[in-house]
Amino acid sequence: MKKSRLIIFTIIIFGNIFQLYAAEVLYKTKPDTNYYESHKNMLAIKFLGVSKGTSFGVFDKKNKSKLLYHPNEALNIGFGLSYKWFGLDLAFNIPGFNNDNGKYGSTKKSDLQTHIYTKNVIIDANFQYYKGFYIKNPKDIIDSWQRDYPYPQRSDIETVFIGCNLTYSFNNKKFSYKSAFIQNEWQKKSAGSFLLGTFSSLFSMRASEDIIPYNSTKIFDENLHLVSAASINLGISLGYIYTFVIEKNYFITLSLVPGFALGVSSGTIALNKTYFNPSKLEGKSLARVSMGYNSKKYYCGFLFVNDNYTSAGQDKSMGVNYGTNFFKFFLGRKISIRKREFSD
Repeated sequence: MKKSRLIIFTIIIFGNIFQLYAAEVLYKTKPDTNYYESHKNMLAIKFLGVSKGTSFGVFDKKNKSKLLYHPNEALNIGFGLSYKWFGLDLAFNIPGFNNDNGKYGSTKKSDLQTHIYTKNVIIDANFQYYKGFYIKNPKDIIDSWQRDYPYPQRSDIETVFIGCNLTYSFNNKKFSYKSAFIQNEWQKKSAGSFLLGTFSSLFSMRASEDIIPYNSTKIFDENLHLVSAASINLGISLGYIYTFVIEKNYFITLSLVPGFALGVSSGTIALNKTYFNPSKLEGKSLARVSMGYNSKKYYCGFLFVNDNYTSAGQDKSMGVNYGTNFFKFFLGRKISIRKREFSD
């Protein structure tokens, strides 16, 4: 397992370097400097906090029931730097900082995510293995649960998620993705862009027993009493992104990219029955939010990325939701490498 993690980590690092270098060579469109300017020749350093995770749930519209499983997500603290095409963030679990295992249980994980932003192309790639979840909405399905109780926990549930999004931005002349998400550019006027993309994902889940709690007061279709499930899809997406600039330095960036895919899924239920759903149309959504302050010298703020998929049954009234979350806050300084590159 350690060897496979090292291989995946190496692929992501070298893939990141290759993609960013290729972007510098292939995309030579000059930006409209009235709208944004590049700071790629400045060394950007930052203090940061990162939280990320994958979650899943089942829904039954006929019985008005849903069940949500989340991992115990930790906030890691660290630092990062970027210069030209190279960027690196390192964050660590601080001892004594995430002391809530008694409430949410313990989660073991291998979570590798990379988010690559070039002038035209945005790449999101994920490999996530999680073991140990808790029920996010116990009050909805267990009447006896009280808010001061620990959340119901399932240390036996494990999931694997592998996903990739490739998104093309049409307006790189006036709109900067980098300004909102890695801050080595500075958006000075409000602008937006239509987005076109393609994506693929693979999700699998397994447990030692039925994922529906035995003391649930809600009714779920028998095909949702799962002990394992898997889904794979391939699709296209279309959306929009816009950055609102307020008083030149403050910004709010909002993006939503819904998509549709052809997917197949299968599952094994607690009654030892296996079912298979042939190729069908499935949905997903990719949302981003970024807010903060940006200038020639200083930058700060936070960003949030949510990638959510729905794998429904044949009648569309029940199915499985799964997805990933990525949250980061940051506080940084840009340092001019070339003397007198910018005037104050």
